[in-house]
Formats: sequence, structure tokens, C-alpha cells
Amino acid sequence: MQHAESLRRARRATGALRALLWLGAVALLPATATAVNLTLSVRNDFGVAGDVGPYRAFVSVAPGAGAGAYGGRFDCTMGTATVSGTAIAVRVQLTTGEPRAPCEYAMAAAIGELAPARYQVVATVALPEGGATLLTTALDVAPRGALCNVDPFNNRLWFQAGRVSYDDFCTRLAADADYRRTLGDVVCSARDNLRLYLAYPELRDPARTMRAVLASGDVAAVGWDNATFCFAPPPPDVTATAIEYHHGTRDHYFVTADAAEQNAIDAGAVGAGWQRTGKSFTVTVQPGCPQAVEGGFHPIYRFAGIPGRGPDSHFFTATQRECAVVRDRTEWGWGFEGAPFWAEEPHDGACPASRRPLFRVYNAGKGGAANHRYTTDAAVVTGMVAQGWIDEGVAMCL
Repeated sequence: MQHAESLRRARRATGALRALLWLGAVALLPATATAVNLTLSVRNDFGVAGDVGPYRAFVSVAPGAGAGAYGGRFDCTMGTATVSGTAIAVRVQLTTGEPRAPCEYAMAAAIGELAPARYQVVATVALPEGGATLLTTALDVAPRGALCNVDPFNNRLWFQAGRVSYDDFCTRLAADADYRRTLGDVVCSARDNLRLYLAYPELRDPARTMRAVLASGDVAAVGWDNATFCFAPPPPDVTATAIEYHHGTRDHYFVTADAAEQNAIDAGAVGAGWQRTGKSFTVTVQPGCPQAVEGGFHPIYRFAGIPGRGPDSHFFTATQRECAVVRDRTEWGWGFEGAPFWAEEPHDGACPASRRPLFRVYNAGKGGAANHRYTTDAAVVTGMVAQGWIDEGVAMCL
């Protein structure tokens, strides 16, 4: 099918998603100057890598090497940042005395959104007794491209009302479809004592959604509600056995780790002809610390053909880029069915030593319906290729 080559191209591009979110430099001022340690870091406001979302530079004070005194503080105002080509110049003012409030430990300077490039960041810290010291670091900004949400279970943003009230903002979202679409199809979902929340489509990129919401000018601030609390040490992962089935007449394969689905298939509730192949593999259905990592370990994506539009089949992927291809090619007729387990994205077609590769082969649209087989057994791949199936390499790392 036409979609196979597009998927393979998307998977080859996955390794490019390695932009740095936090880059830092440290300086210890000489004894003749203010006795203070200073650090420089650069962060993306949206907490994601790439050229979507504004950046800020932060200069912070840390305890000195001696008695632990900080030896300097900031005055809770903003610093300045200027971008000229690939050079970013930051300027902040240090004052005397020990920090007395949280905002006196660090000073931020807004940089803004950056085009893909490698940037040199130089921060000039003006000292209270005169003179200055310099901090430098490098920042790599890569193209973000099209990505699915790294965690479809978490599709919520927090926001602060801006030039319009919360009630007016939510009323317009509910009544104006064009306005809602411009903001990324968000809807007001909840409010608590601390924040107001927006929900967005499960697979939509949260970074692009935040950008669209901010661009409206109707909210003062927006953020991704992706914080995860984890015990130390975390509880053990919850695992399950994924069972493989084969339909002899259609020569289709299907795999599921859901016990209810397994029982339904075994009982013939989804139609006759499905039989267990005897193949299986173990998956993580709930990590002890469920922190989804872009380009790393996160929930995988399961798609099914939309009845009357798509293939009578299922498709699984662990890569955010490949997911976005399937999401955006609506003419293929795939519908998102959920995230049944967790896996790590492969990089350069391989898995880390701590993970087990799950291979994928494709039937090349045999019989007019796309189907894929997933296996941890390399010998199975060899056998399927001998039958005319296409080896699509490592799909995910278990």
C-alpha cells in the first residue's frame, strides 16, 4: 500500500528528535569579586525539544564553596536577551546580600521561539561592585516536525485567563467552531482551586496546541499538565502477556495483551477463524513510574481500520513521527484505538541493551487489506519475508 513507504520514511527520521531542552554553564567568580556561584541554563517554556515554543535563559545563584552562603541575589525583575543570527546575548544584574524570596535565586530573560540551528549563548552578569562576569553555553534547536502526543492518556493543558474572563473564553470555545479549531480543537474541561484546564485531541501535539492557544491572545499563560509523581523507589511495573492470533482464511495476524479481548477472541465473539499461533511476548502495561519521555519510553499507539473506510486490520507503532503520519493521512482510514502498553522508540533501527526488539513485517496489501505481524523472533521475520512479506525492521523496544 501507499502508506508503507511513508511510514518507513517517518521511522528513519525518528532519530533526528534529539534537541536539548536544558543546557547549562557554571562559573565560580574569583575571590576578589563577589563570592558567588552562578549557573546559566536555557529552557523551552513548553518543556519539549525543537523549534516550537519560546525559550528562556536563566541565571541562578548557588551556595558558595565555603560556608554555604550564596553571596549574591537578584531583584526579581527580568533580564534581557537579544538574538542576532545564532548568537544570543543575555544580560542580568546581580545585587548584594543573601536571597530572601524564591525569585531572588534566579533571573530569567525571555528569548522567544528559535529557528533550527546551533546557538551560542553568552550571559553577562553585572556585579554589584562594578564589572561583570560571563557565562557561556550552546543550544541546539532541531526541527520538531509532525509528532503525536507522547502520552495520549494525558491530553490536558492548564491556562491562565488573559484579556477575557474564564467564563467568556469557555463560552466562545463552545459556541464558535472556527475559533475552537484555530486554537487546536481545545475545550474547557475542568477547574480547581489552583488552575483552569483545557482538553485537546488525544494525538495532537501538545507543543503546537500550546502555541495556538497562546497566539489567540486570550490567555495569559498556558502549560502542559504532564507532571508525574513517582515514589523512590517506584513500585514494580505491571506486565502482561501479549498473545498472537492468526486468521487462516484472510492470512491476517493480530496481537493483544488485554485479557478481555483474548477471552472474546477465544470464544469466537469477534468472528470465526481466529486461532492462537502459540507465539507471545511480555509487555509493560503500567510502569511503576509512568513518566512518558519524548523519543523514549512512552505509551504505544494502536490504530484500527475505520469500518467502511479503512482496512479490516490493526496497526501498532511506538514512534511519535510514525503515529503522526497515520493520524494525518485520513484517507487511509485508520482510527486511533488507544495505547495498550508502553515501549521505547527504536533509534537507528536498534534497541538499547536493556530492551527487547519487537520486529514488524508488512503483507504489502495482500488481498487488498493491509496487515502487519509483530514478533520478537527474528526467525519468524525470515519466514514471513520468504512468503512475500516486507521486513519493516524494529517497530519498538519492549
